Amino acid sequence: MNNHRRLPWAAALVMALGIAALGVTMNGCKEKGGDTRNIVDVVSLNGNGPLMSDVYNLGSKKEDSSDDFVPVDVVEVTFQSRPHDAALTIQPGEPFGSVRFHSYDLVWVDKNHTDGVDLDGNGTVDLKNVRGGAMNVVVPIGQTGQGSIVVVSGGEKVVPPISCLGPVGGNCSGNSAVEYKVQAEITFHGVEETSGDAITLTRGLLVDIGDYADD
Repeated sequence: MNNHRRLPWAAALVMALGIAALGVTMNGCKEKGGDTRNIVDVVSLNGNGPLMSDVYNLGSKKEDSSDDFVPVDVVEVTFQSRPHDAALTIQPGEPFGSVRFHSYDLVWVDKNHTDGVDLDGNGTVDLKNVRGGAMNVVVPIGQTGQGSIVVVSGGEKVVPPISCLGPVGGNCSGNSAVEYKVQAEITFHGVEETSGDAITLTRGLLVDIGDYADD
């Protein structure tokens, strides 16, 4: 009679030992191998084209400077998320695997400088790297999420050498450039909200800086 009472307990022990031997994760936060539950891609950054960074805009009144302005380069970014395992069934509205992107780093590619890019080659960094730029984009699994980031600010366009490309001017002695081409690497930092796992994505962006014709 005592032997019969021990059988359910013994069976449970055997099952637990078997699961432990197989190394199965029971908390459901990660796939086997430590991967996050979903895969997130940057499907669009500035429409997947180069950024034409205009240094000065004449506004709608071409002969009147009252509506002239210096544009700030704000570009869109669209993320798309999909389940890591195609066999998973995801129901709309469930929190399973949603990702929140909270910050970004923008690094200008310059082999001679680590803190930014020297546009005119005079040894001084003209566009500084951005570390920890704030953003807040939620990407539900199986869906997209969109946000925006600043690439070149208005303040950076009103000082040489960028200002020398347009009517703002300044101390532009010896500066004959009409355009600057530079490459940026943008890294987005996020977290999978259910598991707490970090997600990091990096995309490149070609930036052409000049005084372009206004419509």
